[in-house]
Amino acid sequence: MSFLLLILLITGTFFQCVASCFFAPELQGEFVMQSSVSAEQYVQYSQVNITSNSIPIWGVCHKRIKNNVILMDNSGGENCFRCFHLSMHSINVLQIRTEGLDKCYFTEERAEQACPDPRGPDSVIKPLQEILLFKTRQITGEEITQEFCPISGQFTFTYNLVEANSYECPHSTSQFNNCPSGSELNLKFRRCAFDDHDITFQCLGHWAGQGGQRYLALMDKRQGSELKQRYRCALYEEDPRTGVIRMAFSGDSTCITGLISATRGHETMVLNPVPKTRWPDAVEQSSCSFPRWAQGHWENLQVNGNQLTYRDQKSFSVSTIKCVGPAMGENREKFGIYTRNQCGEDRYSCMWMTRRANNVMELKMSRITSDRFNASMCLDYAFDNSINGWQTHGKIDIIQESPCPISGEFLGSLPDNDRLCARLYSDCNNPEIMFFTVYDCTMTADVFEGKQSQ
Repeated sequence: MSFLLLILLITGTFFQCVASCFFAPELQGEFVMQSSVSAEQYVQYSQVNITSNSIPIWGVCHKRIKNNVILMDNSGGENCFRCFHLSMHSINVLQIRTEGLDKCYFTEERAEQACPDPRGPDSVIKPLQEILLFKTRQITGEEITQEFCPISGQFTFTYNLVEANSYECPHSTSQFNNCPSGSELNLKFRRCAFDDHDITFQCLGHWAGQGGQRYLALMDKRQGSELKQRYRCALYEEDPRTGVIRMAFSGDSTCITGLISATRGHETMVLNPVPKTRWPDAVEQSSCSFPRWAQGHWENLQVNGNQLTYRDQKSFSVSTIKCVGPAMGENREKFGIYTRNQCGEDRYSCMWMTRRANNVMELKMSRITSDRFNASMCLDYAFDNSINGWQTHGKIDIIQESPCPISGEFLGSLPDNDRLCARLYSDCNNPEIMFFTVYDCTMTADVFEGKQSQ
């Protein structure tokens, strides 16, 4: 449900609604999960749909207990209750933990007792089955949301298939990059024990593992019956000193089959970063620096002195930007810049950066670029002057908090589901935080969703 769709009523009257158990919109959609693996390691997938109040193959949403949900299935003639724990690893990857799809309880109470332990992935009561769901389509029918890959830049790599007991690609002649799209990883196998070939993975999401390692979910974009697994799970870790990345893949579409660590898995790779080209002398010698107020970590931006790292959500490019000229003319918000993206492409341009509030900035890039800097790049006509030209970024490492512009308490119902009510409020003790909760209209204590925004 959208925050913008909330009907705010300055009143204490609630709408009377029917009790409801539902899944949040971000959980809804069409998914696939691994259903079987052949002896030759070909993975078969089955489709799983999640609607607003059911997962049809498993049952109807009966009761939510934080991230646990009890589903009721009566397709066999009797009520069958099962408990599932849902964890969103990313907008496209959903992890489900359950005692087992073959388990069935005839009362809600017994099913609730079998719910996974909310304190961690390992239940202290009984072992759990782990299921990964990969989203294939939004609930609205649209394509899945693109995600930035956490590994960016250009690398060479070696590759080892554990079953082969030897390095299949022992030479650092194979190439790895995320060009031209930062949402995809391109692997070019060269001079290996098999024929040269290319693989492009779409990044579906990444999340924290143990000991500084991270999980990465990928979709193989190749087509054809020879493809063994369309969805892959990997563990990776980066050496902060050298930039070398070690990565290991699971043997199927789960994150547990043969995947022990970033160096132990069904397949392993070592990525060595390609040495970067030196910055031009004019860029290195520039004394320009971005404003003090802009320094720090912003959404999709990292500003440090005269350098800015920028992830463009429209083009899915990752750029390193150097300030090469001070504020131009009377406009102290424009800066001459030198931009180099993850593919090694570099150009001179101009950036317009303005402070909207303590923790909000907007910027836009000049439409004129060149291999040499020219002050005309910073003239007003060089920029998109429409409201869509600005890109807004909120600060992540907030130092000075700002009070919310909406104060007081507002109650109302949701226009896309009038069985649910909502409450929006900020208070004197937390003026910088806005609280938003969704609940059953007839049972105000039964909160289905709660969010806090700064």
